[in-house]
Amino acid sequence: MRKLTSLVVGYDFSMGSTVALDAALALAKLHGATLTLVTAVPGAIDEDTWQSVRDKHANDLASDAEIHVLEDIEAMVRKSVELRDAEGVSLRFDIVEDDVSHGVCKAAYQYEADMIVVGATGWSGGERARIGSQTERIIRRSIWPVFVVRDNMPFPPKRFVVGTDYSDGSKVAIEGTIALARDFGASVHVVHCIDESPGGLSSFFRPQEPSAAGDIILERAERELAEFLAGFTAEGVTLTQEVIFGLAHRILPRVLREQDAQLLGLGSVGRSRLVELLVGGNAERIIRDLPASLLICKPDSFAFDLERGTFLQ
Repeated sequence: MRKLTSLVVGYDFSMGSTVALDAALALAKLHGATLTLVTAVPGAIDEDTWQSVRDKHANDLASDAEIHVLEDIEAMVRKSVELRDAEGVSLRFDIVEDDVSHGVCKAAYQYEADMIVVGATGWSGGERARIGSQTERIIRRSIWPVFVVRDNMPFPPKRFVVGTDYSDGSKVAIEGTIALARDFGASVHVVHCIDESPGGLSSFFRPQEPSAAGDIILERAERELAEFLAGFTAEGVTLTQEVIFGLAHRILPRVLREQDAQLLGLGSVGRSRLVELLVGGNAERIIRDLPASLLICKPDSFAFDLERGTFLQ
C-alpha cells in the first residue's frame, strides 16, 4: 500500500475548497501526512476582502505592507481551519501572490507532494456547476495525482469507476484509484470502451479485427481486461470489470450513473492538440461537466516546466 507523506490542498474560502479541505484532512489523518494549504491571492478571495486588507496596511512601510497583507490572509485561513476537524494533522500554510494553478503546482513541487486535492468549483470567489477553469489548469499542469472533490458528492465516496485504454496513464490511474478506494473502503469498477467507428483516435480504443463478430470481440476484450487487471494488487478492494462498445466520453458518465458511483479515475490529460487527440481528448471532454469527484493521474513521462509554463517533451 502506498504511503502518503505530503498533501497539498488549494483553499480559497469557497464551499468547493472547504469540501476539498475536509477530504485532504481525512487522508492526512489516515496516512500521518503533512498537509499544506495553498491560498493564492488575490484570485482566491473576493475583490472587496482583498481591497479591505490592503487598505488596512496602506500606511505601512512599502517593505512591510506586502508581508502584513499576506499575514492577515494567513490568519483568515487559519481561522477557517479551526472550524474543521484538523486535530492531529501537521499543517503548513502557504499564502502566495500568484496565479492559482501555478501557485498550487509550485507548492506541490516545493513540498514534494504525493497528491493535490482541490475543489471542483469556487475559484475567484464564484461557484460554478462544472469543473472550474483554475481546476482544469491544475489538472493540466500537475505531474502529481489530482483529487478533485465535488461538493455535491457523498463523502467518503464508496463506489469508484475507472476507465482504461491500457496506456501508461490509465495504468497509473487504476493503481491510484485502487489505493484511494482502499483508503475509503470503496469498491472499484473498471471499464474499457471499444470504439467501433473508423479511426476512433479520440476514444479509449484497442484495435480489433473488423471482420470479427461482436460477441467474439467482446469475449476477447473481457478476457484481455481480466488478464490486464490480474497484474494489479487489489487486496482489500472489491474489483469488478466491464467492456462496452462505444465512445468513452459518452459511456463513462452513463456507467457512473448506473453504478451510483461518486468518483471517476482517469489517466493522462493531453499536452498538446495533437497528443490530446491521441490520448487526452476524452479525459478533457469527460471532466468538464461530470457530476462526480475525480482522480486524475499522469504517467512518469509527463512533465511540466513550472517556470516556462510549458510541457517538457
